[in-house]
Amino acid sequence: MTPQIAIRIPDDQLRGLDEAVERGQFKSRADGMRRALGNLLAELREREIAREYREAYTRQPQDPEIGRVGAKLLSDFYKREES
Repeated sequence: MTPQIAIRIPDDQLRGLDEAVERGQFKSRADGMRRALGNLLAELREREIAREYREAYTRQPQDPEIGRVGAKLLSDFYKREES
């Protein structure tokens, strides 16, 4: 069984949620809230991953030659795609 929680939200957000349910964007209020929470948690995780990458590259910067080679490969790829 999944836990149940109670939350309070402003009237305007509740109206927006109800309108989204009426338009068929969500099956129910609970479905809308679950999806919103899932999206928020995914966004937070993506931010955490980006932060970890930034910190790692700060500790161990990428070799400039690797960046130049990667840019050249990407440029060549797009040129082939265009032709």
